[in-house]
Amino acid sequence: MIQADVSADEELRATALKIASGEGDCYHWTNSSVWGAVQDASRPQQEADRAVTIAEVICARFPNNGGFLNTLGIAYYRAGRYGEALRTLHRSDELNRKDTGRSHPIDLAAIIMTLVKLDR
Repeated sequence: MIQADVSADEELRATALKIASGEGDCYHWTNSSVWGAVQDASRPQQEADRAVTIAEVICARFPNNGGFLNTLGIAYYRAGRYGEALRTLHRSDELNRKDTGRSHPIDLAAIIMTLVKLDR
């Protein structure tokens, strides 16, 4: 996937491949970095697209991590991919409720924001 993605720049490709290969303990650091990029709505569209690519790699490796899925859901939202955002955020909420016994406020806020964008 990322190996053949000619649209990804070299830095992005190297980061994604490092994450996918499991080199080092960089998952939480990388997720935090992506979260920093997606929580600011004023950032350029290109950064949202880049965040999606990186978050997808992390979530492919850890598909049952509610925190990582939340970051991916917000990245999809910032990239204007609202259907994917809603599905991912619902999955994040499901996992977080299972883990903690309650929904995380960020999941709920993001779900509501996404529903508004989808006119639901």
